[in-house]
Amino acid sequence: MSEEDHNQIAFNKMGVVIFFFVCVFIFDFYLKNLFIGVIFDTYMRISSMENGELLSVPHRRFKHYQKSVLKYVSPSVADAYEEDRPKR
Repeated sequence: MSEEDHNQIAFNKMGVVIFFFVCVFIFDFYLKNLFIGVIFDTYMRISSMENGELLSVPHRRFKHYQKSVLKYVSPSVADAYEEDRPKR
């Protein structure tokens, strides 16, 4: 209520301000976690396919070509190739 000789200030309600900020922070946190969770879940599902490798079609063809060529190379060269590859 207003005191004598004073007008009310428009939109001056502290409860609404607190409610607004609480909702913004809670929904912001929730939606970010939901978004990140969907991305993480999709990445984990895709990475579990194809031996855990996310490869494009040309890279898959190249990898298949490398494996087929390494069959005909001496075992020492094939072992050296496998040692140079980064481990997961």
